[in-house]
Amino acid sequence: MNLIIETSELFEKSFRRFSKKEQEEILKTIEYYGELFVTNRKEFLKNAHQPVFFKINDEFDSSLYYLKLKKESRLIVSVDEDPIFESVIITLLKIFKNKDIEKNFKSVAESFYQKFSNVKQI
Repeated sequence: MNLIIETSELFEKSFRRFSKKEQEEILKTIEYYGELFVTNRKEFLKNAHQPVFFKINDEFDSSLYYLKLKKESRLIVSVDEDPIFESVIITLLKIFKNKDIEKNFKSVAESFYQKFSNVKQI
């Protein structure tokens, strides 16, 4: 399976606030989680959290997670599989300090899922 990592504008904007050294550490951690998803999904899911659950069009579960990067930093990502191209796409959505995780998560989810007509928080 191929691993593809994409970024959002919101992620890029917040990522620039970190020092070069911190950015390098963050990127290494992101690569680790990406490879973990591909090679050991069970272990990935032990580290990935969904403080709020969403159901899309009464059919699909949310692919949004947050991951712990460092002691005080968290990253919200979308993880999607593309079986046709045998790829896993991880989209980096937002990086933030460890305060009000649920509020940050809900905000990103609302923005991310706005194109869907029927998204329910469960």
